[in-house]
Amino acid sequence: MNIDRINIFTDEEINQETAAMGTRSHIYIETEPGMFLGTYCQFDGYPSHMFPQLEQRSHDEVYSIIVRGQTRGGLVGLAATPSAPVAYQDGIADPSFLFNPTDYLESTCVNYVYVKRLDGTVVWREARNAEPGIPMPWYNTAPEEEE
Repeated sequence: MNIDRINIFTDEEINQETAAMGTRSHIYIETEPGMFLGTYCQFDGYPSHMFPQLEQRSHDEVYSIIVRGQTRGGLVGLAATPSAPVAYQDGIADPSFLFNPTDYLESTCVNYVYVKRLDGTVVWREARNAEPGIPMPWYNTAPEEEE
């Protein structure tokens, strides 16, 4: 893993690079079968953006991003290319430790949930229209078009 690629954006870069969309998401990494670590992400959570960002990054890199984000209140966002730095919330919010990507999130502002699995694949589901007791389906490809 190239640690130089995991840097913090300046305020100006955050406004230019990640503040385009306020689509909130949770990002998880599978650490061993059935065990997960996750954190919150503020911007650009649409599957057409987030799915390829997680798919292009290695398991170790996503793990590092999530662990760093947990104590910093989560991520501001992931830039459009894996070589760009990662923006962290850094004190804007409380620590964001998540452990279960199957929790029902109908009472939160999170729109999407992503999991980078041990085998390197990525799955996602929509959370914004979740109804109590009705599981939301998981997808393993990015959508072609979004509303």
